[in-house]
Amino acid sequence: MGARARRRIGRILFASTVVIVAAAVVGAVVVAVQTRAQWWPTAFSTPGGIAPSASATPLGPALPAPAPVVNSDPAPGSLVTTCEGETVLSVWAHYDDDLIFANPTLQGAISSGFCARTAYVTAGDGGLGASYVKAREFGILKAYNVMRGSSAEWTQSTVTLASGVQLTQYVPVDATNVSVLFFHLPDGGLKGKGFRTTGSVTIRMLLDGRVDKLTPVGGGDAVSAVSLRDSLADLITMFHPAMVGTLIPSIAAQGWQGDHPDHSTVGTFTREAAQKAGYDLAEMRYFEGYPVHLQPANITGAALTTKLLAYRAYAANDKVIGCATDQACLQRRGFGAWVQRQYSFTDEQLFPGGKTIPLSASANAVAVEY
Repeated sequence: MGARARRRIGRILFASTVVIVAAAVVGAVVVAVQTRAQWWPTAFSTPGGIAPSASATPLGPALPAPAPVVNSDPAPGSLVTTCEGETVLSVWAHYDDDLIFANPTLQGAISSGFCARTAYVTAGDGGLGASYVKAREFGILKAYNVMRGSSAEWTQSTVTLASGVQLTQYVPVDATNVSVLFFHLPDGGLKGKGFRTTGSVTIRMLLDGRVDKLTPVGGGDAVSAVSLRDSLADLITMFHPAMVGTLIPSIAAQGWQGDHPDHSTVGTFTREAAQKAGYDLAEMRYFEGYPVHLQPANITGAALTTKLLAYRAYAANDKVIGCATDQACLQRRGFGAWVQRQYSFTDEQLFPGGKTIPLSASANAVAVEY
């Protein structure tokens, strides 16, 4: 597909007004597969509106928790790139950033036949150790099973990129159009200082040179800023994505202030990687993180119900969140506001004329706690 056609699809899929996915929930998940033109309205509502359920919507026996084929020493594998259509690559700081800040766009892409490749840079460990990390990973697999309407198991493998960096890759056994990738670098925390259990180091420190390398949570070869950037560029090159989504970079003039430092750092690494890979920045979309609560709510009705269904599937494995009902999730401080919103921006909107701000301007950035 030519560049012009890719740009057309990109504008529809990642328009700043964002995307709606209509769905019905009647004891199980029924995702409506729509044409691209149908899922580009101006608001996230449906005629009559379907109010979020006040009680847990049962996933039903057709959607059990995925049981990945997990080995203590996962076999080496190759990056799964097979895709019959266009690919959407998204890069996030933590497990659930995609579910909170880029849905229903992500759901819409999967439902409309795009291949979804999702990479998480940190382990999202919160200083709580490897067991918490693994639980969150399995929560992500549950959420993606809900979004793609499957109950299949997933396989795990270790992939070594051209950069030399090793990733953990999960792919469903019944399809190759979805995969998730984990770098497992240390979580930086809301204040950007990291956690003592992982050496009080962060990806922000890696970006600005305060540390030379980071060791993945759970062990493995250390990763430098250069090798992380090269790894993301490798993914962009190998997946040939029609669109790349991430969070607002810390070198943008606006949009990152008050966000989690890991969010804006991943956005910066991803944009720099796209430039290194020679990717067309017009195809980038940057999703607003924590500060999105300042925007008007724009996800309601069936779209909100569908978004919450995937999020609750994940949250059941996250002991820090753990909301079992739509209402419980909506009442969570911060999360309740974020899930009712989704806003994205183009590169030109954030970097008019290609202008960036100095990295030092955001060196001491911390998240606003809601």
